[in-house]
Amino acid sequence: GHFTKNKGIVTGIITTGTGAGPFLAGLVATTYVNSENYPVDTVTGLYDPMASPVVGRVPGMFRVLGIMYGCIGLVGASLLMSPPTDEEKEASKKLLSLENGERASLINYGDATNVYDEAMMADEEPSDSSSIK
Repeated sequence: GHFTKNKGIVTGIITTGTGAGPFLAGLVATTYVNSENYPVDTVTGLYDPMASPVVGRVPGMFRVLGIMYGCIGLVGASLLMSPPTDEEKEASKKLLSLENGERASLINYGDATNVYDEAMMADEEPSDSSSIK
């Protein structure tokens, strides 16, 4: 799985998104449909479809919200990725050991052995031809 160590954080992000989405969509819808704050009919409690411009804006609001949800869905889908395979995890470990330089482990990773590992694993001591006896 992706988030085996931070399950609580992931659950919090999902819960926040579940609550914040409808809240923000409600603000966008209200601002689009009734930004002038037209009152409802006092008798019926509804907007008069013949006199109120609010009713005429409802189809446009659904278009705006549909486009907004579509864009958010595309961005979210583009961020999805599969968890790394075991081979990718091993390659990442090898790369990390090479990037660590002197702190790299002395394990031979085939062609991934660095210069420091080769020097430490050498059986013979380096000859110093410049020393005078």
